[in-house]
Amino acid sequence: MNPKKIMLLLVLVLAVVLVTSSALAKKPITEFDEVIWALTKTEVIEPATLVEMDEGIFMQGLVLEAKAKAKGGNVVPEGYFRLELDAFSPYEDMGSQKAGFWYVNGKWTVTNKDADPEELKVKHNPGLVEGFVIAELPFDPTAGVGGWTGKAVLPMALAAGRWSSGEGSLTFLENMEGDLFLPLERWPELQ
Repeated sequence: MNPKKIMLLLVLVLAVVLVTSSALAKKPITEFDEVIWALTKTEVIEPATLVEMDEGIFMQGLVLEAKAKAKGGNVVPEGYFRLELDAFSPYEDMGSQKAGFWYVNGKWTVTNKDADPEELKVKHNPGLVEGFVIAELPFDPTAGVGGWTGKAVLPMALAAGRWSSGEGSLTFLENMEGDLFLPLERWPELQ
């Protein structure tokens, strides 16, 4: 083979390797952000149903709604917060669940006040952010005994046009107002 052809072939192979490695090296660059929604005018939409079982008391179906306003950021700047909550309190220690405590598990959503109702039917849409909350409380959360804080999680989801995830807190004060705080890792905006 001619040395010029070999040199040309090597240059082409090197160019292909550089282009390929450059494309593979470009990983999505994530950004870190945080959003805090102030929750006001909280109302009980559906009271909880208490079910007594041999193992303990199960509180099911408490639904709260509040106005939500972000303190900065563009992830649903203003809208409505909804929390659907269940909790269990064992009569005796059951593994890691201790008698006298309430183990709360719930689902929360923040919906943009201007969200298109048709758009909300779609699984991933920019007008809705949803996640879950868990908490271990020394009192029944429906009894109005003080405020409480739980761990709030946003699993990987579309939030304001960008895939995001985060873990933070949901806090209710004694007057049932509070904050949903989420530090977020956000991926590039969808094109």
